[in-house]
Amino acid sequence: MRTLVSDAQRYERTVNEVVLWIDRVYQASGTFVLTRDQREALVVHLERARAHAQALQRELLALAREAESLARRA
Repeated sequence: MRTLVSDAQRYERTVNEVVLWIDRVYQASGTFVLTRDQREALVVHLERARAHAQALQRELLALAREAESLARRA
């Protein structure tokens, strides 16, 4: 369960970083037209968020399987 909480917190931090990064780009330029470097940086942030989301999903699936197993035994 601690792993699940840790994964969720990492995912939340990554998503918050992406949102803040997008806001900084918008505030700096007044628009959301990205340079090539900015697009590449955004892709890195989004890939990190996706990896965290996938880890969280795997953990949730494992917990669901464990819950089903416990329910069958009860």
